[in-house]
Amino acid sequence: MLTKAIALTLIAAMAVVALPKPTAYAGDKEWATAGKILAGAVGVAIIHKIATSGHNDRVVRVHRTYREPVRRVRYVRSPQRTWVPGYYVIRAERTWIEGWWERVWIEPEYRRIRVTRYDAYGRAYTAWKELLVREGHYERIWHEGYWETREVREWVPGHWEYR
Repeated sequence: MLTKAIALTLIAAMAVVALPKPTAYAGDKEWATAGKILAGAVGVAIIHKIATSGHNDRVVRVHRTYREPVRRVRYVRSPQRTWVPGYYVIRAERTWIEGWWERVWIEPEYRRIRVTRYDAYGRAYTAWKELLVREGHYERIWHEGYWETREVREWVPGHWEYR
């Protein structure tokens, strides 16, 4: 909250500097330059403070090397807690499909044969006749079981992570 107030003050100060300047008197030039340098230094400090806020540094490891009496300390930024929204994951799942019996209708089988016939006047003519070779019936067929790979869509709920 305080850094926002400082940032707004800095923006207001920059706006005042950017406004048209009144007539300058002798000796004002040096003070104007000094003010600009000071305002720039304050601006850099505020921007640095805003950029590094929220990152608490903590000591991770203290290391002492052989033949070196100086302690070495390494600072690492602490992880930030961020929300990861829920999402779907598609994964492959191997499933066993059991074997099964299937009842299948087998059509009747006919055979056409040529037959010589005679009409009432004794003249011969050829006719076709269909003979039933095998009647229609049901058969049971066994299908073996097998492995099948299926794509499964799985929901991963939203959660907090430290990054």
